[in-house]
Amino acid sequence: MTQSIAIVTGAAGDIGAAIAARLADDHDIVLLADIDAEAAAAVALKLGPGNRFVAVQCDVTSETSIAELARRAADVGVVRTPGQQCRCCPRHQPARHDARDLAGGRCA
Repeated sequence: MTQSIAIVTGAAGDIGAAIAARLADDHDIVLLADIDAEAAAAVALKLGPGNRFVAVQCDVTSETSIAELARRAADVGVVRTPGQQCRCCPRHQPARHDARDLAGGRCA
């Protein structure tokens, strides 16, 4: 079974951690992305046991880092983007994207 994933950037901060906690209600796994990997890991431990919250080092100003985040997400499951327009076709509003497609800017 494919797992749904939420990605939270800036997850090591208070707002990011609160968003991650809320998104866990709707997703199987929450990737906690932050430039400070240790702080993101601490938030993951605080939010819950096991691998439900996964800390990932990510610099959102780096395309390479974002692409790696998308690859990590694709290894785990499907990123849901309800209500968001995809970058590749303005008339299409997909309910789900494979993270590999998000990294490449293509619809799933």
